[in-house]
Amino acid sequence: MADYDVIVIGGGPNGLTTAGLLQAQGEKVACLEKNSYIGGLASNAHEFPGYTHNRGMWYLMFAKMQETLKSLELEKYGLKLLDPEHVIAILPLPENYGDPVFRMYNDGQETMQDIEENFGKETAKGFADFMGFLHRLQPALTREFAGEPTSPDELINSLETPEERQDMRTLLYGTAMELADRFFPDKRKQGPIRGYIASMCTDGFYGGPMTPGSALTLAYHFGTPSEGEGVTGSQFKMVKGGTGAFSEALAKSFAAHGGNLIKNAEVSQILVENNKAIGVQLSDGREITADNIVSGIDAYQTFIKLVGKDATPSWLTKSIKEINFTDTITQSYYAFNKLPSFTEDYDQLNHDGWRFSVWNMGSSELFEDNWDAVKEGRVPKYVSGGISFRSMVDPSLAPEGHYSGVFCTSPSWPIGTQPKDYAATKEKIFNSICAYYEKFMPDFRDCIDDYKVWSPVDFENEYNNTGGAWSHGPVQIDQMFDMRPVKGMSNFRAPIQNLYLCDSSNHPGPGYNGRAPFSCVKAMETDGVLKGTQSFGSSDVNTGASQNV
Repeated sequence: MADYDVIVIGGGPNGLTTAGLLQAQGEKVACLEKNSYIGGLASNAHEFPGYTHNRGMWYLMFAKMQETLKSLELEKYGLKLLDPEHVIAILPLPENYGDPVFRMYNDGQETMQDIEENFGKETAKGFADFMGFLHRLQPALTREFAGEPTSPDELINSLETPEERQDMRTLLYGTAMELADRFFPDKRKQGPIRGYIASMCTDGFYGGPMTPGSALTLAYHFGTPSEGEGVTGSQFKMVKGGTGAFSEALAKSFAAHGGNLIKNAEVSQILVENNKAIGVQLSDGREITADNIVSGIDAYQTFIKLVGKDATPSWLTKSIKEINFTDTITQSYYAFNKLPSFTEDYDQLNHDGWRFSVWNMGSSELFEDNWDAVKEGRVPKYVSGGISFRSMVDPSLAPEGHYSGVFCTSPSWPIGTQPKDYAATKEKIFNSICAYYEKFMPDFRDCIDDYKVWSPVDFENEYNNTGGAWSHGPVQIDQMFDMRPVKGMSNFRAPIQNLYLCDSSNHPGPGYNGRAPFSCVKAMETDGVLKGTQSFGSSDVNTGASQNV
């Protein structure tokens, strides 16, 4: 008799959600996490005394929000979601100091009014046309990302008019620069809006805004369904206590239903006999058996590292090794002794909470320059991205009177950087970030008591995400739709009996969207491998356990 009905590998949000759903249905589940803490790329970092920073995922943007909250009763287990009034303020280039700032509100109408006041009626019309372009395609994208994966051709041909089909081709195969030029042709005046488009198009993409296929990430961001609430794209939510508090709520729900969360349990091998997964071996040599194994880690780690070449079909080994997991994004964490102040020319940003999230992406061309730099092994002149002072909305994240800041970047880590150059490269990245902000906030650097930059190497060392890629596989046409993680395996099932997949290597794509865990459980239900009969959210639960091994 097996030790468990199901073993879930990985205590990140996808693994914890899947484990919680299965346990709530009456399965006997163990969730194995390699680290001494849970959350993976959705955890809290404590780099400096008294400060909390989001590691990896810096906000929640997922489609099955209400279903996840209800099924796992996450509010009962301490989850509290916050709605910032303002989303972002995007600065122009330092060379264009004095130009207007692109400000985005959680209310779309307020955003439109602000664009008209600061950029003019022509730009406001361009933004309305841009959003209309996305709205027209959203129903088809929603069907794709919410349902069973299809091929890009099937998605395109599902549209009724030639114009819609051509627009979808542009979104799937076109470039970010093409969209920026189409809707916002004034490179100087509309630079921050063009920079915003470039950022949405290259998030999780291995390339720049002029690289073919870069527009696909925009489809993913804006096409993710929002559960019928009338919002284009996923909802923007913060978690009180940091993103790690979301993972903690998932873990508490899992434990309350009787699940066994085992930390410090690094899996070294998935045990396979006669093409059937039967358990796992830990790095200390111990074995744990189960009737079913669910992997919450990326495809390379799952098959190349844990299943191994002897048990993995050769076609699958070849396909996975062809995936480009290289990442160039960095994330940095700051301890601010006070909020930096904008100059008199931008004094309006010192008020009404606009310093909550300030992005330094003043043009789409800047992103292309940054991509060229990292390809050539250089730190960009201006590392672009966005800094968020989360403690403005959640004071618990920093000591009283101080502020925690997290900066998430566009391409910034030079490809081919050698270990001997890591420290110097991180310092250059820090100085590059400061150089941009200091033009608008002269005291920016002086307000920083300490900082730490994390590279893709750091993420891979800590979380085993191949190449340090937060996306578990790039957002590109041969890695999405019915080709995620590879063609012929987009149904959350491995070609090994009783081995299932729930991580963001799978449909619909990167990050935590809630879809992969629910789809994985549905696949297991369809296959008839589950024994439990309890429904989600049952109050008749056992006391669970969380332990170290």
